[in-house]
This record gives sequence, C-alpha cells and structure tokens, in this order.
Amino acid sequence: MGDMQQELKELRKQLKEINIEKEMFESKYNEAVESMEMMTLDKEMAEEKAENLQHEVNLLKEKVEEISVDLNVFKQEGDMMNQTDTSGEARPAVEIIQLEKQNERLKEALVRYFNI
Repeated sequence: MGDMQQELKELRKQLKEINIEKEMFESKYNEAVESMEMMTLDKEMAEEKAENLQHEVNLLKEKVEEISVDLNVFKQEGDMMNQTDTSGEARPAVEIIQLEKQNERLKEALVRYFNI
C-alpha cells in the first residue's frame, strides 16, 4: 500500500510538472501567434507604403520628362534668339541673359526632381 501511495505521489508530481510545461508551451505558442499577426500587419502596411511610394516615383518621373521637354524647347528657343535675326542685328543682351537665367532655373528644377 505504501508503494502505491508513493507511486501516486510521483504520478501527481509528474502530472503537475507536465501541466506547468504545457502552460509554458501554450504561452510561448500564443506569443508566437501574436508576433506573427503583428509581422503580417507590418508587412501589409509596408507593401501599401511601397505601392504609394512607387506611384509617387512614377508621377515624379512623368514630371521630370515634362520638364526635360520644356527645357529642350527653351534651349531651342534660346538658340534661335541667339542667332541674328533677318535684319542682321543680334538679339539684345538683356533677352539673352533672361533666357540663360530661365534655363538655369529649369536645370535646377530638374536636379531637384532627380534628387527626390
């Protein structure tokens, strides 16, 4: 009878240890599930942000292309203005300086767009 009581005590002790271990594993499992849910949410937010940024990049590329075309047009107009007109007179220096300044501003705008 004493052996059976001793065995019963040992079994109860083992059961208690197993239950403690089970609770520990359940806790770790719940933490892992919660962590995975948070990572999934973070991933979805990052994907959405990446899509928004890609859209913004595409818009900026379009603007850069438009500005490049405008710059080329202004350069061509500037080249034509720098040439002498039909009467043989050169364009006034003020117009040339204004066009050069305008070209410089457009170049700076292009640089800013490329840096964005």
